[in-house]
This record gives sequence, structure tokens and C-alpha cells, in this order.
Amino acid sequence: MFHCCLHCGMMNKCKIGDKDYMKSKIIAIFFLFVLGCASTVKSPIFAEINNKSINWKNFDYTYEFRDAENLKKCVFLYFSVYECNNCKKLEDNFLSNEKVIKVLNNNFYPIWIHLKEDDSDKEIDNFLVLTKMFTIKQVPAMVVFGPRTGNSYLTTYGVPPNVEYFVDLLYVADKKCFEELN
Repeated sequence: MFHCCLHCGMMNKCKIGDKDYMKSKIIAIFFLFVLGCASTVKSPIFAEINNKSINWKNFDYTYEFRDAENLKKCVFLYFSVYECNNCKKLEDNFLSNEKVIKVLNNNFYPIWIHLKEDDSDKEIDNFLVLTKMFTIKQVPAMVVFGPRTGNSYLTTYGVPPNVEYFVDLLYVADKKCFEELN
């Protein structure tokens, strides 16, 4: 069963654990990603696209991760859902931090997989496919993997203890993945 945040307190109201609800909603996620192809995702949290925000990419299942491979960058996947307090905390305190933004924009191919309450069935089904592919059982979750082999170099859940620790994790994952890409 998929759970939202460990400590968000939303489990009674959260529909993430309801398999029928999730199946009916997940289909829409990939639909939006496929329509977006390789365009940039402008999250409401990160309205600007420059060094002050993460340059989120859309996930396009058709092209898999060719763009990341061509750029010789590891893929950074961030999984989040609506009404998730720890997701919001991670976004506000880490994914908006200048150090984190610089590392993600320069060293990774960042993709935000966000499940919203009003997502279509296709989006929800695609969210579930990706969470199963990367064995994601709770959010927030972050995965770093090589676009060529799919080898995972980092999987982490929840909110890191501090920015420096998070940046160090990203550098270690990037170093391991770099060997695959070169």
C-alpha cells in the first residue's frame, strides 16, 4: 500500500491509500507528462525559470530519458502529492534553497512527479506506474538514477535533516552516476 507522509497527519483524510481512488486518478498523470513532452514544468512554487528556481522537466515516456542521456546528466525524480505537509516543507525549505537549485540545475535532469487532487485517471495510473517502478511507498520521495541503465544511485524519503546533508547526498549520487555516463 502507498502511504503519504509518515508524519503529515493526513492519513484519515488522505485518499492515497484507497487503491480504487488512486487507480481512478493515476491515469491522468502520464497524459499531462506526455502532452508536455520535453517542455519545462512551471510549478506554482517555482514560478521563475532561472537560477532562482529549479528547471523542472516534463516526463515523456515516449522518449524515456534520452534527453538526460544526451546531456550526460543523471535523472532526479521528486515525488509529491497534494495536502502533504512534509512535501510542502521539503519544497519550501530545500527545493527553493539556492545551493540545492544550483546543484539540481547544473548536475541533474530534474523531473517533478506531483499528484494533484484533480488529476485525471490516466495521470493517477501513471503516477502509480512510476511509484511501482522505483518502489516508492511514501512521499516525499526523491530518486537519482542513470538514464542509460536505470541504475538507482539515491532513493530517499521524507525531509532531510539540513540543506548541507541534502546537497552532499546529491553530490555523492551524481559522482556515482557520472561514471555510468562517461
